Amino acid sequence: TPNVTVPGSIEFVDPDFKMPQVWRSSLGAEIELPYGFDLSLNGLFTRDVYNVVQINVNELTPTGKFTGVGNDNRPYYTANTNTARRINTGVSTAMMLTNGDEKGYQYSLNASLSKRLIAGFSGMISYTYTNAKDLSANPGSSASSAWSSNVAVGSLNDPGLSYSNFAVPHRIVSSLSYELNLFNVSKTTFSLFYSGSNTGRISYTGSNDLNWDGNTSDLIYVPANADELTFADITTTTGGVTTVTYAAADQKADFWAYVEGNDYLSSRKGKYVERYGDLRPWLNRFDFKIAENFDIKMGKNKYGLEISLNMLNLGNMINPSWGTYKTMGVLSYDNAQVIKLKTISSAGVPTYQLNAANSAAFTSNTTWKHNVSTSSTWGMILGAKVSF
Repeated sequence: TPNVTVPGSIEFVDPDFKMPQVWRSSLGAEIELPYGFDLSLNGLFTRDVYNVVQINVNELTPTGKFTGVGNDNRPYYTANTNTARRINTGVSTAMMLTNGDEKGYQYSLNASLSKRLIAGFSGMISYTYTNAKDLSANPGSSASSAWSSNVAVGSLNDPGLSYSNFAVPHRIVSSLSYELNLFNVSKTTFSLFYSGSNTGRISYTGSNDLNWDGNTSDLIYVPANADELTFADITTTTGGVTTVTYAAADQKADFWAYVEGNDYLSSRKGKYVERYGDLRPWLNRFDFKIAENFDIKMGKNKYGLEISLNMLNLGNMINPSWGTYKTMGVLSYDNAQVIKLKTISSAGVPTYQLNAANSAAFTSNTTWKHNVSTSSTWGMILGAKVSF
């Protein structure tokens, strides 16, 4: 009998798998208004017919449930071992590409008001509202990473319908332009562009694997009051001497103050957070462009020359605090990991710690700060274009 080595990870396609399909409906109207204004109204609705999810068929059903933590009765594995959570302990994941039971959807509503060129002026302003929910954005480069990088309260095989990572609810875009003809020799155009929206969505997850399923992809429970969660001291040991650097009572007080001061978390007291339930901070960005256009005649041929100066993120040039993306220390990709699991008692009662060495570090790590990068700073582009 030849030796057969079981692969560490298996990937296969459900025999009944259907290629992804959606139903999409749209409705729009264009209305001409007085004084050179045009109003555009549009609606778009999309619903999954067949969506795509990853299922780990090597996952056992957990046998325990949290107790003593308010409404947090999430299932968990009573031992943090592969024997407790895998059908075949020699295989890490057996991923099946299949269709999800719940159907995701997306809809957007847009209103746009524009003004045609009159006396040199033209402009537009547009507002879009979007709402989208799905089972998974399949956020990975392989089947197993797409599955493990999703987040849920219980099993990642049943993540539930929640907000899509790719849709922010509100977006405003506008522009204003003015054209000036100088002695019919050249045309100068001044243009100001604005865009405003939240910069993405985030989930609040716990680190150290809250349910012992082998993945750090667990949405947290927001306590109904400060006393529902149990915290453990954070200590450091030097030369055989153990010192408490962050007392449990201080962690409890700081975490509750953070919940009270966070609009989304305070709205979820006594409930689990939702996948991508909260929004990143709003970003206002202005870009300015000056373009000078000339007509040049060379022999029998006529050419157009445009010299332009683009000033990107103009607000940041005026004030370093304007037009910048923001981040915080506990934010990893799209997951804010404020809290971590310390242990779970035999009765199913979890004990937590904050992801910080002390109170000052926790405050610093949970405060939105300016992200200084090329995407946030201002810049200028000088361009030339010849048309013929």
